[in-house]
Order: sequence, then C-alpha cells, then structure tokens
Amino acid sequence: MPKFVIGFLLAAGVMSLLTLRLTPALRHDLLVPLVGLRTWAFTLCFLAIGLNTRFRQLLAVERRVVLVFSAGVAFNLVVGYVLSTIVFGSQWAALH
Repeated sequence: MPKFVIGFLLAAGVMSLLTLRLTPALRHDLLVPLVGLRTWAFTLCFLAIGLNTRFRQLLAVERRVVLVFSAGVAFNLVVGYVLSTIVFGSQWAALH
C-alpha cells in the first residue's frame, strides 16, 4: 500500500477526531482554509507518483536506458501538468 494512502487515512482520522465535538460553524471555519491546501497537496501528490529516481541504479545501466527513462519522466510531467490544469484550472484561477 502506498505511503501516501496511509498518511491520508491517518490525517483524515485525526481531523475527524479533532472536529467531532465542534459546532458546525466552528468546524466550517476550521476546515474551509484547508480545502485549498488539500487540493494542492492532492495534485502534487499525483504529479509526483513515479518520480522516485534511484540514481545509484541508473549509474549501473546503459546511457540509452537512462535517456529513455528521463524522457518518459519528462513526458509524464508535461502530461500531468496539462491534465491537472484542465481538471483543476478553475480552482487554480480562484486562488489568484
């Protein structure tokens, strides 16, 4: 299981316990500012999946393999950015 899933479940549990006894108005005031942070963290999390490069292992392989891998990572970054802009563009515009 990916570590970020465990972290998400723990964070959700902690926030649920912390806000359990708050009034609805106070809960709203506490959680609304976190929505923007959650959106950014979620977006960056999924853009970063697959970017855990092990440089020691790359040094042991052929240069062509490293170039192909790097090209794949660069392609994924561009596609991820474009897709996140399409999906979350209205939310990004609301931040300015």
